[in-house]
Amino acid sequence: MSTKTLRKRIALVAISALGAGLLSVVAVPSANADAHGAAGEANMGAFANVLSVATMASVTGSVVASTTTANARSVGLLYKDTSTGTAQSATMLSTGSLALYTGSPTTAFSVVASGGKFGGVVTELANPATVSGDLKKVYATSQTTGTSLSWTPGAVGSYTISFYTGATTYASPDAGTLSGVLNVTVVATSAGSVYSAADSLCNLGVTSTSAAATDVTGASLRKNGDSAFIAIALEDAYGVALDAGATVATATNGAYVNIVASGTTTKGTGSTAVSASAPTNLNVVVSQPTANKPVSTTVTITYNGTTVCTKAITIAGETASIVLSSVGTQDIAATFVGPKFKVRNLDSAGNLVTPTATAQFAAVAASLSTTVVTTASVTGVATSVSSSAAESYSSGNFECGGVAGTTNVVLAFQNPSGSVVTSAPTAMRCAGDPYTYKASWDKASYVQGEIATLTVSFLDSKGNAANQTTTGNTATVTAPMMTYVGTIAPDATAEATGVIKHTFTVGTASGLTEGSYVALVNYPTLVDDVKQSIITAPYKVGTGTTGVSNADVLKAIVSLIASINKQIAALQKALLKR
Repeated sequence: MSTKTLRKRIALVAISALGAGLLSVVAVPSANADAHGAAGEANMGAFANVLSVATMASVTGSVVASTTTANARSVGLLYKDTSTGTAQSATMLSTGSLALYTGSPTTAFSVVASGGKFGGVVTELANPATVSGDLKKVYATSQTTGTSLSWTPGAVGSYTISFYTGATTYASPDAGTLSGVLNVTVVATSAGSVYSAADSLCNLGVTSTSAAATDVTGASLRKNGDSAFIAIALEDAYGVALDAGATVATATNGAYVNIVASGTTTKGTGSTAVSASAPTNLNVVVSQPTANKPVSTTVTITYNGTTVCTKAITIAGETASIVLSSVGTQDIAATFVGPKFKVRNLDSAGNLVTPTATAQFAAVAASLSTTVVTTASVTGVATSVSSSAAESYSSGNFECGGVAGTTNVVLAFQNPSGSVVTSAPTAMRCAGDPYTYKASWDKASYVQGEIATLTVSFLDSKGNAANQTTTGNTATVTAPMMTYVGTIAPDATAEATGVIKHTFTVGTASGLTEGSYVALVNYPTLVDDVKQSIITAPYKVGTGTTGVSNADVLKAIVSLIASINKQIAALQKALLKR
């Protein structure tokens, strides 16, 4: 325990014996360069026009108001902050009294309390202080020596003590300059030496350092062989560090824990650890019980039987499997252009593992081809164990021979322990650059409001689906009665299957006219400078309504007129026969 903390503890023990009840006083830093002492420490020096609180505890049970700063004593003071201005804070028992003092006020001054009582005013007799009848106001002219007075709250509640300097009078004690404020809260019992969650820290870090305000991002996911660290700094409700007690850490699933001082990384040898040290600047080291094996654990930390915090931690094991994904199509007879695939390393529990070097990966020679995929390798390793991070993937590439086609490649990975794992055979495709292209819709006809997809397929000079190493270049797509979704990306790269997809909504801002239409698709330039005619892709659109159309109505009217004409002709014929 530090000397500062020890002095605080001595003061708290002495004050606690004097009675029940608690007083809090709050104050803001002033321009004075000297910081106010904490409860239990030596009194701050007396500075002119600065209101201070005697932080030294009385040993007789009586408050001592004295112009000799070293002699002033408060009763029941539990806490005092280090500021000296208009927002100071302190805590004391309601049965106690504060000794307040200031050094040689250069002007007239007053001290006004919203409640409680002042008493024990000590000044030079030539310039005595005047105390109001209700003992809530004190007024005095300038002094050549310091002034000290006591204040007693008397009851649980909230109070304010204001210190004014300058043009004050007894009739208007608050007419001067506000130089100090104490906001006082009185409660029934002391919270000293009792763990306060609101004032304590217990958080995860990536190294063994002092406790931070919150868990460090990613600190709950650790790499194989790394430890996790839970830093603790426990205090009571007054921000005073707690004394030594029984700090206990327990871990589930067999994880090892150890309680050490900040900066220490020694691993434990069991799932429970106990420390009798003061719970300040301590770290709980969490580690794997078995080397290279994953563990997920919940660590619970208690102090003298009270739960301080629980933390869920996962430490990955060594790689047990590798999974390839996002495999692209490479150019034939060309050097690497990529990357062309991704790799994730997983331990036996499915946790992400970060490799240390690309040299740990290698293609299994027997799975390669002499004419299609001739080599494959990892060119960049993953650095994150967060599944949402792009850095959780390693990147790889492969090289093709002079023949288009597909090779099922197997990738191997060697752990630092020497064990080797292999991937499932993964299809890697080789093809030439885009030479021609064609376009088609996903449906022959659409209804207003539907989503339509136009797929443009690129082929190499031999009719294979083209590779991804070149772009399709900026397209021009005209599709009447449709609205393009987004913007056509310049130099959009084809998918692994050699296609680029364009998405539309059926209909326009001005409406839709039913009928048959033709989309015009133009990729004006391909990598081989092959010019191709604009591609057409026919389709139909409709409103989706099932009512009678205008054409149907017109047809019915024409039919009705013809029928009426026929009946008139028959009637005329009958009349003529008569």
